[in-house]
Amino acid sequence: MFFQIKLISMYKILRSTLALLLALGVSSSLYAQPANDNCEDAIELSGVVTDEEFSTVDATTDGPDHPNDCVSSGSTGEKLYNDIWYRWTAGFTGEAQLSLCSTADFDTKIAIYAPGSACPPMDSDLIGCNEDGGGCDNFTSLATFDVVAGETYLLRIGGWGDGEPGEEGTGTFFVGPSEEGPVNDFCENAIELDLGEEDFIELEIDTRFATTSLPRHFDAQLCFEDDEEYVYKDVWFRWTATFTAGLELSTCGLVNFDSRVAAYASTTCPPDTSTLVGCGDDDVDEDAINCPNFTSRALFNVEEGTTYLLRVGGWGTSDPGDSGFGTVIVRRIPPLTPPENDACGSAVPASVITVQQADDFDILYEGFTANASPQPIIPNPSCDNDGEFWDVWYSFNSGPNTELSLRFNKITLNADFIIDLYSSCTTQADLDGGTFCTITEGLSETYIDVPITGLPGEPTDYLLRVSSNVRDVAPGEFWFQLVGETAVSGLDELAVEDFRLFPNPVKEEATVSFFLHEATEAQVEILNTLGQVVQRQDYGQLAAGKNRFQLSTANLDPGIYFFRLLAEGRQKTVRFVKQ
Repeated sequence: MFFQIKLISMYKILRSTLALLLALGVSSSLYAQPANDNCEDAIELSGVVTDEEFSTVDATTDGPDHPNDCVSSGSTGEKLYNDIWYRWTAGFTGEAQLSLCSTADFDTKIAIYAPGSACPPMDSDLIGCNEDGGGCDNFTSLATFDVVAGETYLLRIGGWGDGEPGEEGTGTFFVGPSEEGPVNDFCENAIELDLGEEDFIELEIDTRFATTSLPRHFDAQLCFEDDEEYVYKDVWFRWTATFTAGLELSTCGLVNFDSRVAAYASTTCPPDTSTLVGCGDDDVDEDAINCPNFTSRALFNVEEGTTYLLRVGGWGTSDPGDSGFGTVIVRRIPPLTPPENDACGSAVPASVITVQQADDFDILYEGFTANASPQPIIPNPSCDNDGEFWDVWYSFNSGPNTELSLRFNKITLNADFIIDLYSSCTTQADLDGGTFCTITEGLSETYIDVPITGLPGEPTDYLLRVSSNVRDVAPGEFWFQLVGETAVSGLDELAVEDFRLFPNPVKEEATVSFFLHEATEAQVEILNTLGQVVQRQDYGQLAAGKNRFQLSTANLDPGIYFFRLLAEGRQKTVRFVKQ
């Protein structure tokens, strides 16, 4: 064994001596220095790089010595001669390799330096190096090192030498993952999908040997939180939409690990985070039942002719994240329609109603948070401050109340909701020094009746937000009522029978009909939600029996109003909506 090592060293020394003699006999003017001879001129590379041609011929040596790591045989084993430089940005998280193994025509030596290293780097910046790679011909090199997606590393390629000038030559190199993963481990190698005539495909996946790719989501989009920025150990698919509708990308109950899926409307690898159109982490199935084993389901709209990159991998807060195997399905679903009051600026008008109206279910406000979208500029609810919130909005006026009763009922049994108040689209309401926030999660009943206290006792506009924390629970359907003293209360009820105002909602004109037991002087008023009279008409003496007349609403803005029939110091009031 000693004899073999000695022979190799003697062979290297002979080669080095021959190189020196050749160098003395050949004018240096025959060669131009490589463009990336100096560290400051490092060539930029990214992703997986294969068969990259290089030359160190006539390069100078400007990198540091490494007396403690990667020391070679010979009198100057700490040196790396005739070096050239590359700055490589990793497209994945995991173990990488820089390989010149059997692909160079001289005795090579390589080094890798940590992200943020200055030029030239210091000895302490070294994170990987190699002189003779195991099993590599011609004393060529192969080094492995750990990388994080998006980080940039300095790569240094040069030659061994037993004293000046060291070896130089040409070749090619590879930089990328150290182990071969799935064929679609990288976005660039995404598998093309054809959903076929049924617009459905089922795919077997195994992510255990995949690496973690870019993009990294720093900005807490959809299912990505501040400390959950990757889809770990991801595999990729590419699909060009053959229809305009909804699409489901799902591992829900189909894989054996905590999964995460994402979709991007992009043809560029890696896709920009701004192209994210769908994402799923811990989701629910079509029956609003939690997907087992923290599996995932993303629903989003697609447009015919647009190309989408579909990304399937694991959840995690740090490398390597979860991985495993199973099935992913991609299929067409009906278009996803957001609620009309998805945005705060499109809040649906609501109003305070009396206890009797609430008990009789004359008025209730129905809604749903499914298919809604988050609004990042709006504060999170104070009673559930961590997650992704899909919300819908309602506007109302508190009228003369200092306290209201919120009656709220879940229609989707597996769903849960957070209800809070705002004074503007970005400001939570200050109610006598506090805020209002209540949550249905954890309650044994689907119905709650909770007080809203601290109201000013005078007509004040508020926004009521109903949201679902979709990181924890399912979105769904609900109804609610706001119960208190109305802006038009205070008079006794007028005795009329068979009262009708139709159609309701009304556009330009409504018909009002009712039955009086005796003739009476009557007047009609239209009031807004603040209790202000916006329209009045004196009808004079109304006859006993059935009365019917037309009510013009052409001059009213769209919104909620109250029709009030006044007679003998009493009133009959009904709510209507002007479209």
